[in-house]
Amino acid sequence: MRHFATTEPGKPVVVRQKLYKERLDVTADGSLIITNLSREDQGIYKANILRQTLGQCTQLYDLKVYSVLGASCGERRNVSGIEGGDVTLPVDQTEIRDISWVIDTRLIATTEPGNPVVVKEKLYNGRLDVTADGSLIITNLSREDQGIYTADIQRQRSGQCTQIYYLTVYDEKFYKPLATRNIIEDDKKLCDNFLGRKRKRDYITINIVRLTLSACVLLITCCVFTHHMKTEVMKPSGDSD
Repeated sequence: MRHFATTEPGKPVVVRQKLYKERLDVTADGSLIITNLSREDQGIYKANILRQTLGQCTQLYDLKVYSVLGASCGERRNVSGIEGGDVTLPVDQTEIRDISWVIDTRLIATTEPGNPVVVKEKLYNGRLDVTADGSLIITNLSREDQGIYTADIQRQRSGQCTQIYYLTVYDEKFYKPLATRNIIEDDKKLCDNFLGRKRKRDYITINIVRLTLSACVLLITCCVFTHHMKTEVMKPSGDSD
């Protein structure tokens, strides 16, 4: 952390960083006042407080700096990309001086037409680029990039306006066409195969029944014939002495 100021109750503030020159003041009890806030002032501040009799203690402050929304640049824009891919947050304004890009309350970058992007948050290091007109390009998308982005666009003559973007990040598989098939044809083939197998089984059953009936008929015929032959052999002769 940078030591940027020292305060004492009843004494003027001692400024130790040029960035805060003429922007700091102090109250009667030694509290610090920061004026003319910007997004760069956002962050964690630590006050090392030295007390007369109780020694030293530390107080932490989490400072959030919110933008005052200017006039709307236009309707909100819905943009989307796939994980691992790129997305562009486009601007269509003219005479742009600079653009501050914010997600939630975090300033992530500033862009200017014709100049490199200035990354303000480590999460986006190596992942941001800018087009010739100042539009922001986010590369290597992840689900964490999804959210509401605000572009505070400062124009040369017509003042500031604000553009809002709703970024949605999709899984790559949702962009792949689903496997398709001809349901009617496939179902017909399935049905034909089933009926073919069923007919084959029916033919085998019928043939078995036929063979069984034929065997039964043959057996009955043999029995009748054998019985008839025994009857003829045992029948007495009609001649007498």
